[in-house]
Amino acid sequence: MNSRRIEAVTVMFCGPHDNDGMVSFRRVDHAITVANRESSPLLLAGDARRGYDLVLFRIRAIEGGVRDVQNLYHPKANTLSDAGSLARQLLTPRFQQVVEILLVTDSWHMARASCMLAGELARICQGRTFTLVSKDVTIGPTPPEHVLDGELRGKEDYLRGAYGQRAVVQPFGKPSAGRV
Repeated sequence: MNSRRIEAVTVMFCGPHDNDGMVSFRRVDHAITVANRESSPLLLAGDARRGYDLVLFRIRAIEGGVRDVQNLYHPKANTLSDAGSLARQLLTPRFQQVVEILLVTDSWHMARASCMLAGELARICQGRTFTLVSKDVTIGPTPPEHVLDGELRGKEDYLRGAYGQRAVVQPFGKPSAGRV
């Protein structure tokens, strides 16, 4: 691994399987572009398929020229666990100097994802300040209206400390059951 001082990281929250049920590469392809442009490590978080997609994304990122790629897997495989995994990773000595986080996710998911990431960073990395930069993916299908409503409800639930208490429908494009 590289020993240079790391002040920025590119982070991607794994996406839905909205490509006829197959894994979609639009998020990771955008993350690869961002990480290469910024010369930053790429942290891949999530995966509703027990880490399988993370392996595919890591290979794709390395083949795309990203020299520093790490997978962050949590068995809950939801946005909140992704945010927590990332925040805990930033506590490690290697990432102590990080002040900027470039978050890659779909535009329709960004409000909830960035809210949860900011909240978990504040909760877990107490005393550190981060600049969170949205790097929205704007291509791909738009989810159904009930999913977009669920995104807003999920953000509201998180902000009032009630995330995960509401029954939800199957998340958009997820191959296994879980919370949005």
